[in-house]
Amino acid sequence: MEISKNGAVAAALTIALAATLFSSGCAGLADRRGPSALADAGSTWSAPQWLGDGGLRFEEGDILLVRSPEVFSALFARHGSGGDYSHAILVVRSLDDDAPMALHIMGRGLLMEPLRERLEASARVAVLRLGESDETAAARLRAASLAWIERDREQRLTFSLHAWEGWREQPLTFNCVGLVNRIYRDANLSEPFPAPPERPADEWQRLVRRYFDLDLTTLPGTGEVVGNPAFVWLGAGENPEFDPRILAVQDEIVDAVHGFALAGLEPRQPRGLVRVGLVLAEATGRISRKTRRQVEMRLVFADFARRVEKPARAYLRRRPRADEARLRALAERRSNHLRDRYFE
Repeated sequence: MEISKNGAVAAALTIALAATLFSSGCAGLADRRGPSALADAGSTWSAPQWLGDGGLRFEEGDILLVRSPEVFSALFARHGSGGDYSHAILVVRSLDDDAPMALHIMGRGLLMEPLRERLEASARVAVLRLGESDETAAARLRAASLAWIERDREQRLTFSLHAWEGWREQPLTFNCVGLVNRIYRDANLSEPFPAPPERPADEWQRLVRRYFDLDLTTLPGTGEVVGNPAFVWLGAGENPEFDPRILAVQDEIVDAVHGFALAGLEPRQPRGLVRVGLVLAEATGRISRKTRRQVEMRLVFADFARRVEKPARAYLRRRPRADEARLRALAERRSNHLRDRYFE
């Protein structure tokens, strides 16, 4: 009996460490590798043809808004960040050569990776640029970026969705928009993501606050830069490596969950060994009650999303020419059918 208890606790701890709803970063970004959708981009600063109207070239200091092909990215984009994108990235120049790099922060900390790789892993991308700036702005942005990269080498920056500009007591803690804001501020430039105006909380936002101590009514999202008059929208696009109809199904799933929350429903507790393991892990002090509730919420949402998305993918295999409206309707019906199984 003791062995099975330990096994259940270990399973619960594995889940708790691997996943809470927003712990992987703003986007829940996919680390996808496979055939390149960016063969036309090479290692230059030219954007792929699917991004914008063609002919777009990146510049240092550009801001990319991205959404990954994962359903958790859709959830945060539509009902956390207020738009079609869940994560913010700053375009910088490589320390070693002239290649464009993606500088951003997520659950694993500060990342600087080839821009090409990040675009390959993104399903939707938008590009914005500071509209008016003096001739030294690019140099100041580069200096500010390098300063934070160097600081991260000395003491690792950490990610927290709550800390959109770095907590006063934790000055090395940021979320994705907070890091970009700080770099722009250090360069004496307009911050891309201003604090949103005060807005009343709805049932969805109250649910998120209860489970995650996260106030979505005050948290700046990626959408704040879209309405910022200091920044120019250069273009957007969907990566052809990902089926836009599946992205639409994911949108339908998260809209359904959002609707359930607005109706006052909450996720049911998971069942079986996982539930037992989580309870034991909390009872033995290995995880907190808050962590248990967060993991439970994530597990319920993940299983619900899987059970809605899987039939949609099967339908696409049978009818590869099915249109988006048909798939959205299927996802809506399936979501409503499963509602009482996963929410109460």
